[in-house]
Amino acid sequence: RRRRPRRALMLFLRSLLYTTLLFLSVIQLASYVVLARPFGYEAALRGARGWGLLQMWGLRVLCGIDYKVEGLEHIPRDRPPTPTAPRRRPRSRGRQRG
Repeated sequence: RRRRPRRALMLFLRSLLYTTLLFLSVIQLASYVVLARPFGYEAALRGARGWGLLQMWGLRVLCGIDYKVEGLEHIPRDRPPTPTAPRRRPRSRGRQRG
């Protein structure tokens, strides 16, 4: 019965470790992107992709969070996908004064 506080403590420590990794890696990524940008967009993008992979690894290994992508069969392969959002009606401004 004493395992619950121990589990909560481990979860807190793992989350703290991940948050530390996140903040330190952002500083390194920003430095890399600034230094790599003169060598082209692809060089800077490579660093951003690596950072994203590092974050996903940290979430999976340290926090036990994983993801699964579903619905890839619905994305057209012959053209780039177009992100869409539901249309909103413009807000009514009410009665005009004047």
